[in-house]
Amino acid sequence: MKPKIILCLTLVLSGGRPGGSDVAQCADASSAVKIKIDIPELSRDDRSAFPRFLENRNPSRDHFFVVIENTSSKPIFIPNLPEMYRWLHFEITTADGKTIIVNPIPHEYAKYVRYDLRLGPGEVAVREIYYCDGRDWEKFPFPDDAQRANTARKVTLRAVFERSVSTNSQFLGCWTGKAVSEPYEVLLKDHF
Repeated sequence: MKPKIILCLTLVLSGGRPGGSDVAQCADASSAVKIKIDIPELSRDDRSAFPRFLENRNPSRDHFFVVIENTSSKPIFIPNLPEMYRWLHFEITTADGKTIIVNPIPHEYAKYVRYDLRLGPGEVAVREIYYCDGRDWEKFPFPDDAQRANTARKVTLRAVFERSVSTNSQFLGCWTGKAVSEPYEVLLKDHF
């Protein structure tokens, strides 16, 4: 009886999960994640109406999606919000070849219980990225020309999801590695 209580207490305090065999199987899943950016396309009469764009018109509503997919044959664990933002950033390359890294803004949480998402083989997690509200992300490089409203800048956007190996991540069986999305051409439209 005593060993069972100790085992349960150890699992609870360490953040372990039931089904420990799944954790052990997915500990080495460095190439098991595919990441993709999804910006909805506006269309008219079954044709693209505009190039895909991100605008800074309404910071509380303007967003796009990042899709994280488990491409392995085993389950993996990835951090859930808000922990996931620590492992995600964006690389934006301007027309002149300059690369700008947009990182998440760190937050302090007084009462926060960390937990991970379990993604089975072929499952996906979708995250909404509110990119211009200044709360979660550093500023995206909009043209920011006060003299000219409705200016646009063509850029290439890539999402990078990266988690380095640590003792804690190995013990818990969390995914570690680096996944980079395909380059995504988009217009950054400035409305100010």
